[in-house]
Amino acid sequence: MSQQNYRADVDGLRAIAILFVVLYHGYPSEFNGGQIGVDVFFVISGYLITGLIIDDVSKNRFHLTTFYARRIRRIFPALITVLFSCMALGWFTLLSVDFEQLGRQVIAGALFSANFLFWNDVGYFDIAAEKKPLLHLWSLGVEEQFYIAFPIIFVYIRKNFKIIFFAVLLLTSLALYMWIGSVNPSSAFYLPHTRFWQILSGSVLILMQREYYKPSKRLENAASFFGVVVLILSLYTMRGPVEFASYRSIFPVIAAMLFLYGQSSWINGTILSCRPMVLVGKISFPLYLWHWVLLSFCHIFEDSKPFIEVRNPALILSFLLAFATYWFIEQPVRFGRWSHYPTSILSLPLFFVLIIGGWVYFDNGVPQRAAAQVSQLNSGDIGQQGFLTYLRTTAHPCAERGWVAAVNEKGVSSRCAQNHSSSESPAYVLLGDSHAEHLFPGLAEQFPKTALAYTTREGLPLTSNPGFREIFSAIAADHSVKGVLLSAHWASKLQDADHIRFHADLRATLDYLTGQGKAVYLLDDVPIFPFNAERCAYADRFFVSNMCTASKGSVTHTPLNLADNISNPLVLYLNLEKYICNEHECHMAREARLLYRDRNHLNLNGSRYVAWALHAEYPKLFP
Repeated sequence: MSQQNYRADVDGLRAIAILFVVLYHGYPSEFNGGQIGVDVFFVISGYLITGLIIDDVSKNRFHLTTFYARRIRRIFPALITVLFSCMALGWFTLLSVDFEQLGRQVIAGALFSANFLFWNDVGYFDIAAEKKPLLHLWSLGVEEQFYIAFPIIFVYIRKNFKIIFFAVLLLTSLALYMWIGSVNPSSAFYLPHTRFWQILSGSVLILMQREYYKPSKRLENAASFFGVVVLILSLYTMRGPVEFASYRSIFPVIAAMLFLYGQSSWINGTILSCRPMVLVGKISFPLYLWHWVLLSFCHIFEDSKPFIEVRNPALILSFLLAFATYWFIEQPVRFGRWSHYPTSILSLPLFFVLIIGGWVYFDNGVPQRAAAQVSQLNSGDIGQQGFLTYLRTTAHPCAERGWVAAVNEKGVSSRCAQNHSSSESPAYVLLGDSHAEHLFPGLAEQFPKTALAYTTREGLPLTSNPGFREIFSAIAADHSVKGVLLSAHWASKLQDADHIRFHADLRATLDYLTGQGKAVYLLDDVPIFPFNAERCAYADRFFVSNMCTASKGSVTHTPLNLADNISNPLVLYLNLEKYICNEHECHMAREARLLYRDRNHLNLNGSRYVAWALHAEYPKLFP
């Protein structure tokens, strides 16, 4: 906003938004709901930027090059500073696997596409959000993607049609947000077209104000008062685990619009415009950039939620760095001694940091760095290649007999233990995804007299899954099959909104198999750790403690909880979590042996250890 149209209360509203975000990230349990600050930021952004464009167009001085140059001077200085600082800190402290991922995040951040990166990462092999130092750049990506097209469209839409046009876009984006969010919450969170409605809310408000605004002290006081009420309501409704906020995301947007409308109100003029609020609002952008970076590095170093003694100094430091960035970098570039430099010169450092990020990523985290020179703490295979190579060399394709022949005709391959006679049809079948496959080597070695085979497919081993339906039919028809072991990444559905349907499908699968006289071994999943196996296998020079241990609250494990089915004498429920975790903690290693090959898959040691524990508890598991 130009200096003559400057509104101190908008900086005060920025202060509220950034304080909400910082408190939420610093103290998520105590200040749950503070994520609405990002929604408020989006509305403010649309309001201010659209106002600038309206002013320039009305004075016949709007140029796209000027608009984007202004965005560069506003965004680049602080962003470049934080990206360079991240790379420098990572160079001296991070293991290769973490530094490689940081390089990838820097690339996305420099290209303003972080929202697409993190949207693409959501899912099976994703790392914990707290371990992504540049995760918060997703919102910057959404904003800049909006401003690529918005000014062009704005200029070419007729003046008397602008409000209707952008209101229709707003409602369309909101409808997409509600619809996509009900099906895929992550897409609704990260994708630009499901977030544009929040920015457009500010745009439509300023358009209506410029067209129809008539000063009314009473109306503006009422607007700001209800803004406070709706903001408090927003905090309350967003408390608790909220994967997809649905209609609740509308509340903070409405609150922000009410505050922006009430520019002459007592609340805006007295509270939002007071000097401390304005000062925090002015540093809100660098503070947003710094605070998450510091908290995330604390998470990486501690491999769990940082203690309060760590979080508090990190947040204080983020305020200090934000003030320094604002006074010594942002202000000189925008209004001071560096303001005369062309934007092409100011863009060069971002290009350099993009190149550095690419080098780090494609060089696998620059393993020759001193920080990457590590000592091995726990032995064991890491990654997929070693495990899969061993599996392929020790488990041969099963002989085409009985159910094996039937599923082979459908293009489904099965593998048997090396000690299994090729003339026999396997009596026990392990079905599932890769979370079933990682159990097979240990089970085959621990129960050598058992004719065991495994078949893996995408998705869960349920009769409702078309990929498994024909396998179940073939097994049911083969009288030589005594039992079926079911194992999978159950958490993918247990944490889904449709978990009731999942439980019904699982019960139907158990009923189908037991109805055919098959014993069913229902294996609960192993816990998913918030850090990668490499952090447990190796210790760097700085952080050598607690590399392999995570609190039970920080791991992902949702028990199946099927007590009503366990009473069935043909169903045996096997809890694997208790072999990895005690009452308070989960351990990725035992006796200097690594048990995992990534965050959620057992390696050979882990497969053997879990099978040994099962054998110790159930010596006659397979009669």
